[in-house]
Amino acid sequence: PLFGNAKPKISISASVWSPMDALSSGSVPYGEELAGHEEIETVLRQLLVHERDEIFYYIGICSTSGWEDDLFEMPPDGINYAIALIEPRFPGWAVSAPETWPLAVQAAFQPDTIEDMRKRLLRIITTHPELEEEGGLLLVSELAEHTGVPEAIVLEEVEVYCAAGQGLVLEFVEGSHIVRRIRS
Repeated sequence: PLFGNAKPKISISASVWSPMDALSSGSVPYGEELAGHEEIETVLRQLLVHERDEIFYYIGICSTSGWEDDLFEMPPDGINYAIALIEPRFPGWAVSAPETWPLAVQAAFQPDTIEDMRKRLLRIITTHPELEEEGGLLLVSELAEHTGVPEAIVLEEVEVYCAAGQGLVLEFVEGSHIVRRIRS
């Protein structure tokens, strides 16, 4: 910039896609009509993302019927946008967002509150059969997937739970975080 530093322009946008018959009937046909690249391109066009390259967009798109697997595992991104994909997954919602997103931005796209996620995670940690046996263990990534809670939050909560002396320990083994029941 010629006259000082330009202030970055950021847009945080949210969109929902649902098959028309699902909207009219009030049902959520999860897994029947999965959203894909076409639905993402529609949202990008509606937000004028390609015409406004001076703005960086954080975009959350929820599909009530789910996303194609390859998209959900690795949401697309562009020069001036990054996308989080959201879909219903029992017992709550699953969000696939780039790990580089600031946690505050990730939290903006969580349909559940942090407290809801903590309660769900605690319920699983305290009742999971694998963690009831001495030496039993779970991968933190499995806990995140099973509970629908972002791995960063799972890791933080597990650290707190383990530090409280609940008979569990958090370890880093061969590139993965694990929660393990301490042997007596």
